[in-house]
Amino acid sequence: FGSSYEALLPLFSVTTYLDNVAGVLELKEETIESLLAAACLLQLSQVIEVCCNFLMKQLHPSNCLGIRSFADAQGCMDLLNVAHNYTMEHFLEVIQNQEFLLLPTAEIVKLLASDDINIPDEETVFQALMMWVRFDVQHRQQDLGVLLAEIRLPLLPPQVLLADLENNTMFSDDLECQKLLMEAMKYHLLPERRLMFQSPRTKPRKSTVGVLYAVGGMDATKGSTTIEKYDLRTNTWIQVGMMNGRRLQFGVAVIDDKLYVVGGRDGLKTSNMVECYNPLNKVWSTMPPMSTHRHGLGGFTVFFPIIIITFYTYTIAAQAQQIQYVLYCLYSRPRLLWYRTVDIRLCTTRQ
Repeated sequence: FGSSYEALLPLFSVTTYLDNVAGVLELKEETIESLLAAACLLQLSQVIEVCCNFLMKQLHPSNCLGIRSFADAQGCMDLLNVAHNYTMEHFLEVIQNQEFLLLPTAEIVKLLASDDINIPDEETVFQALMMWVRFDVQHRQQDLGVLLAEIRLPLLPPQVLLADLENNTMFSDDLECQKLLMEAMKYHLLPERRLMFQSPRTKPRKSTVGVLYAVGGMDATKGSTTIEKYDLRTNTWIQVGMMNGRRLQFGVAVIDDKLYVVGGRDGLKTSNMVECYNPLNKVWSTMPPMSTHRHGLGGFTVFFPIIIITFYTYTIAAQAQQIQYVLYCLYSRPRLLWYRTVDIRLCTTRQ
């Protein structure tokens, strides 16, 4: 069993007095694993819960992998899930610690296969793998084919494929690695055939696909001023900011990781305002306004460095026709100027 006599003493105390007297269980980092293992063996549910909660509070990038492995071995599912989620969330810090470098191959494969790793790009996962391999090249190089299959190589930048893979002797002598590299190169060299190359390795991890923003608009009352963000990795909506005022029927686009809010109505009048929101520092900036007050967004297209915006105004005549006026506005970011190009009048018959 392996638990020391001193570690088991508190458990016997709790077992004896738990039904009659409030038992006192002293928890220490040095003995917590022995206590939890003994509690699992003796099926002391209350002690198990206390020990698991203690370990949850001790989670850190330097120990979360060990706690996750220990929880798995003991069958403590709540602790396992919390430790796993912590590892996914803090992956960038976890890979900088000794526990990561000491993981066995099977555990590394499970880690790299996850879609839930919180990373900025796929290259981060590849570099983490290379760091792990270099820690013990002699024994780990033989598993490169299996390990590299868990990296989304087609999603790596071409320069990384050429510099770090094609010219690396560790990969050039491995047939499986060469097959994976060829698959990735074809994905880049033949973009028109990418639908034919779809595989689990062409599927982006959740944290790399971006986020969805819901800005302002109508709510159950008169109108919302909140900015909410949907995170695909955690499957949650969170409020990340507030608009400067209530606004409806405006246009929104994401450019350089910033939100641009254009035109719209405040419920009484139409606006020509253009505002920019930076989600990183949660600061609004006022941009040059449009020359015309507009609301009712029709389309919002970005062609660097030009933004093309289309607005619609509706008029009903004899309940038969819908008159649609389209204004194309061009916004040049380097010069911060608006240009009006053309108005088009379209008529469509109502069904």
